Amino acid sequence: MTDEEKYRRSMLCFDKWMNNIENGRLISDYLAERSYNNVGVYGYAMFGKHLIRELISNGHKVSWVMDQVAFGDEAWQDIMRPNMVEKVPEVDLIVIASVAFVEEIEALLTNSISAEIISIEEIVDSVVAMGGQYWKKI
Repeated sequence: MTDEEKYRRSMLCFDKWMNNIENGRLISDYLAERSYNNVGVYGYAMFGKHLIRELISNGHKVSWVMDQVAFGDEAWQDIMRPNMVEKVPEVDLIVIASVAFVEEIEALLTNSISAEIISIEEIVDSVVAMGGQYWKKI
């Protein structure tokens, strides 16, 4: 994926996500409706940071965050590296908080973790598709 394609897909995904929030449709509600309460997140850039904040502020447990190069900050201190994948606690769901390298990340995670894996784009699109159903208003 070129940098231009990555940028375009990131902005489109982020725009859909913000549109969902503006209409009271939260990723955290979507996950709660599907009984995903304990989440692992791969990717700690723009999407990962915002996702973690939303999940934690709405009562979800984020058990771990993994990233190839990112370092912790005020939102999440302890970033695990991919070489630690066999040491992560079990979770209900893993969210790949990136639009790039999703297949590669999924392959890495699938070899060591049995949880369901979904990308941020898939979740955002699913929330968009569920727009006509009841959502908690923010």
